[in-house]
Amino acid sequence: MCEIPEPRTPGMYPIEPLPPGWENVWVTIRNTRRVEMLEVASSTLYPQEPLNLIALKCLGLFLVVTPLYYLSYFTVHLIRLSLVPLVNGSATAFFREFWKIVQIPFLWIGQQFAALYGVWDPLRGRALFGKLESLLHDGKTRREAEQHQKAVKSGADLLWEACCVEEPKTALFLGFCMQPYGRTDDPAVTRWELIPA
Repeated sequence: MCEIPEPRTPGMYPIEPLPPGWENVWVTIRNTRRVEMLEVASSTLYPQEPLNLIALKCLGLFLVVTPLYYLSYFTVHLIRLSLVPLVNGSATAFFREFWKIVQIPFLWIGQQFAALYGVWDPLRGRALFGKLESLLHDGKTRREAEQHQKAVKSGADLLWEACCVEEPKTALFLGFCMQPYGRTDDPAVTRWELIPA
């Protein structure tokens, strides 16, 4: 008997079987229906992509992107170390920036490990990379950063905030595709359902 294929939305990859602990789900987020990958243990939704593509992205992150990003990130925080206390007149700002600079090498090593791990286990490597990147940005999520950047809209204001504001609300995420979209209990998720294997 001929099976009728599930209708594909533009830009959606073919649905492939996932390892235990992960499920393909149809998710409706703000009237947009799409396929996502669900990490069952944490109810976290990730973008739906082929596992080979995720592994290739992890390899690129390990070899080129993460080292360059961290070099730039470290340079920005060295600049912030002197600017933020002067602009804000706060002695605690110096210690916060100094603590951030101390954390950067450890988070870089962690993200390098996560990216390398993602070459062999793409889903868990991506989840670990995303968690560490959120830690790098003081627990901010991709959605929070995007909403703030859309609200500000001015590049000059975002640059000022990135360099001079004591606790910036903006964040430049390195791997947007590594970051979760949210969770199944997120208010933006109006409906979700498992795709039978």
